[in-house]
Amino acid sequence: MQTIFQKIVKKLHVNSLSFKIVIWFLFLSLVPLTIFALHTYKENSINIKRNIVSQLTKYSLLKQKYIQNWFNFRFADITSWSQSIYTVGFLSNLSRGLSLSRKDTKDFIKSKYYDKIVKKYESNLLALLKNYNYVLDIFLIDKKGDILYTVAGDKELGANILKPPYNMTQFSIAYKKTVSDRQVHFSDVETSKISKNTIVGYLTAPLNDENGKFIGVIALQINLDNIFSMFASKDGYRCYLVGLDGFLRVDISENKKALKYKIDLKPFAHTQKNHIPSYKNSFGEQVIGMHKTITLGDINWILVDEVKQSVIEKDKKGYAVSLFMYLFFIAIIVLIIANYIALQITKPLNSLVKASAKISKGDRNLISSSGKNDEV
Repeated sequence: MQTIFQKIVKKLHVNSLSFKIVIWFLFLSLVPLTIFALHTYKENSINIKRNIVSQLTKYSLLKQKYIQNWFNFRFADITSWSQSIYTVGFLSNLSRGLSLSRKDTKDFIKSKYYDKIVKKYESNLLALLKNYNYVLDIFLIDKKGDILYTVAGDKELGANILKPPYNMTQFSIAYKKTVSDRQVHFSDVETSKISKNTIVGYLTAPLNDENGKFIGVIALQINLDNIFSMFASKDGYRCYLVGLDGFLRVDISENKKALKYKIDLKPFAHTQKNHIPSYKNSFGEQVIGMHKTITLGDINWILVDEVKQSVIEKDKKGYAVSLFMYLFFIAIIVLIIANYIALQITKPLNSLVKASAKISKGDRNLISSSGKNDEV
């Protein structure tokens, strides 16, 4: 009884000349192509990763420049406004009025004299709030820490920035820095105790009178949505900001909130090597990443751009499938051509064999012709 293998061998005519010709054609054509394809796959795998790293570098640099420039303009804005004679005159008159009234701050802000000063000077600050959509509120704070004016709120008016519940806020820290060194400062982001627990930032700048004497601070509560909108995650790509304390500065998801979710900073410890080949991030994902430092006065953030390793592997797999399909179609074409050529070679030979057999039996009335004018 014939085995299945023997039946397959017999059916394919593996010992025939035509089969051997087809096999040699396939071998001589597909082996070099396969070697070339493997080499191409290896080179392309390197290029896929290199291109992704190049894109991460490009996008990370663009975001870094955008954020840095955005804050540079905000620093320039508050510096200009702090030098306005209207702003200086406003706080100067409020401070003088408080001193002359011999009242505490809470009582003074309820007085008619306070209302008179506000009506005279606040139009300029109201215009700023209207014309600059990133400004949520403007504060005028004297050198004792009393908030003598705010455009948008009432709760904090008359409060002292150096006393509870504001004394431990980033806003208060920025105020104290400005009082100490007479420079513009950014508070970093925080959950505001003033504005319904929203994530905001504060800019503070010194106010000096016409004699150069320090009289207090102007502070801006700023809306950072324009910055936060840049950090949407999609298609295996994630970008986020993290402070040197390890906490996120932007929301990533419902359970990864700004100022609540902490990031492991160890992958970013090597400041001279911005490109990190591969690491496991704080979200449990194997990624390649790029990080850059953003300096906002004396506040530093780390800008992180990451892409999942699975995205790279998916691109590699897609390229491998394309190569396989290419080789498969080449093999089909070669098989068809090789089979045709094999038949052109073996058909005349088979005819000759049959003719020889008949001649050996005494049949001499045979005409055998391949119809071709060549060796066969």
